[in-house]
Amino acid sequence: INQTLVMFGQTVLPISEEQVQTAGEALYIAGSTIFTMITAMIAWFKNNYVTYKGQLQKDALKQRGLTK
Repeated sequence: INQTLVMFGQTVLPISEEQVQTAGEALYIAGSTIFTMITAMIAWFKNNYVTYKGQLQKDALKQRGLTK
């Protein structure tokens, strides 16, 4: 945004390099946390018999003695 303002001769936004780095770090941490949470939920969902189809699979495995 600042670069565009400079190109059109407008005053730049008063943002320091430290503020940009702090915002970048905060976005990185937030993004990493969200990615980790979503990945964990997908892994949990895929590794458990949550859906109706999954329950049928679990019952079929039990009938054949393939589960604990």
